[in-house]
Amino acid sequence: MIAFVFPGQGSQVYRMGEFILQDMPSLKKYYDEANEVLGRNIYESIFGDRSNFLTNPLDIQPAIYITGYAAYKYFEAKYNCAPSYMAGHSLGEITALAASGVYTYTDGLRISDKRGQLMEEGCRRHPGVMTSIYEYNSELVKSYCEQINSRLLSVAAVNSRTQLVLSGGLQEIESAEKYFEGRGARIKRLNTIGAFHSPAMEDASKALKEFLDEIPLGQPRIPVISNVTAKEYANRQGVTDLLKRLLTQTVQWESIVSYFESHFVDTIVDAGPGVVMKNIINSDKRKSKAYSLDIAEDRSVLFKILEKQEAFTHHHYSELIRLCLCTAASTPALVQPVDTSNAMQLYREISGLQEMAASAFYADSLVKQLTEKMALLLKGKGYSTDQVNKVMDHVLMEAGVLHN
Repeated sequence: MIAFVFPGQGSQVYRMGEFILQDMPSLKKYYDEANEVLGRNIYESIFGDRSNFLTNPLDIQPAIYITGYAAYKYFEAKYNCAPSYMAGHSLGEITALAASGVYTYTDGLRISDKRGQLMEEGCRRHPGVMTSIYEYNSELVKSYCEQINSRLLSVAAVNSRTQLVLSGGLQEIESAEKYFEGRGARIKRLNTIGAFHSPAMEDASKALKEFLDEIPLGQPRIPVISNVTAKEYANRQGVTDLLKRLLTQTVQWESIVSYFESHFVDTIVDAGPGVVMKNIINSDKRKSKAYSLDIAEDRSVLFKILEKQEAFTHHHYSELIRLCLCTAASTPALVQPVDTSNAMQLYREISGLQEMAASAFYADSLVKQLTEKMALLLKGKGYSTDQVNKVMDHVLMEAGVLHN
């Protein structure tokens, strides 16, 4: 299964998204519309002279939003594919919600523009800095911040199991850098003008909520996973609250990727530009593998992966159910006695999913129900969670849902 992810601020590069417009010139309409809505030439600030590349800091967030949205439209048209899930890192969540249809492209553009303005104002009122800590256990870094217990030091983002970002006052950040560098961590100060994802953004957070209250919201066509909760947006009422909280709370990126994996995502498409999100995801050496839309070689690999997925027809979902039934019947019990009546009920429920396989266009719900019922059945036979996962991984791979 496929997830599509959008990067946030800091991913910008000169002429980002150029290959998209070269391959699909019609997508320039999103840049033209942005120029008209914002009253300034965003296209020129991205593709003009290098010396003028995004020199207006207020252009940065809208530029990344436009590039990400165009990348998704390119993916949708080029691969004739809709992902199972979406997510975006910080600002990228605004892009994900627009791509999923929660609000219009134009409203998403206005939100990203307003967010940039409010964050810049917050930085002027509450100066701060941010730093990345690499190659160190993220739980130990979080524990350090909890012990310091200061509003001037926050975990801004947990990007992977061994890399996170701290946000806060200059003195507090310098002390943290010295502490972790002395313990073997690799440190990189970020080129930001403020302490994003921290209490320093509280004024910006409140003002953004007022702005969002005026935006018409709908239901997502594709589930979007929140940075704040690492769960799906439950309803449109949650959009305003979660986007507001995102300005002051930790980006739970590592947990988002874990959510993808627990929901059978094995391929993650990074909208780009570059390989920022791809490298973060792949650094944890997970079963889910990320590919960047910005890299020609990755685009070729994605074509092959999606060809296999397209061949996975309703017949194959029926085959997956058959394999589950065979596995349920043939797997020996490790404990006695077994609750046979419960086992038979679960067996009948698994068999009953055949109707869903015949009628569902998208089978995410089918696979989820299958794995949940199989887990209950196998645990009733005495299998541990790790043993259940191994059995189910084997079945899913044999059916073609997961890939080696």
